[in-house]
Amino acid sequence: WDIYKNLKDANYRLVDAAAFESILSASGITPDMKVVFYGYGPALGYWLMKLYRHADTSVLNLSKRQWHDDGRPWTTDRPEPRATRYALPEPNADVRALAPMVAASIGSADRAILDVRSEAEFSGERFWPSGAPEDKGRAGRIPGALHVPLDAVMNSDGSYAHVDALRETFPARFTDATDFITYCTIGNR
Repeated sequence: WDIYKNLKDANYRLVDAAAFESILSASGITPDMKVVFYGYGPALGYWLMKLYRHADTSVLNLSKRQWHDDGRPWTTDRPEPRATRYALPEPNADVRALAPMVAASIGSADRAILDVRSEAEFSGERFWPSGAPEDKGRAGRIPGALHVPLDAVMNSDGSYAHVDALRETFPARFTDATDFITYCTIGNR
């Protein structure tokens, strides 16, 4: 799926449940299928599936370029999925932090807010990696957010770092937190 054409509206907000249900149905996906995301922003697709309680979804822990360069099976053929009827259940409220929860989490000892944007975004120098003008958003960060840029947890092949490296990368405060809220600019990272 194209994040900007299928999963986000013109204001970069997530499409509603009805639109996502249509995407799943048109893609031939059923509730019992394994769905694997890869490419640009796979975490958003994964997160949406978890939001709507899809049981078996994953992110390929490797970039699509590395998959291809390693000689793994690859095609440019476009599949023609047979449409299904995917009826979404109610969203899982534990997966999404709405503004009131985020505000209540600022300064909380048991809930950590993690900003995964670039250093320039975190420091307020840029609103977005592309340098979009501020009238499209506001530079800065959530007060008290901890900063671990996504690049710090990725290997050069596009995979996520090993769990031991992740433990060394994340701030010590994470050892006290029992709940986490992650964010970036529009939810792709």
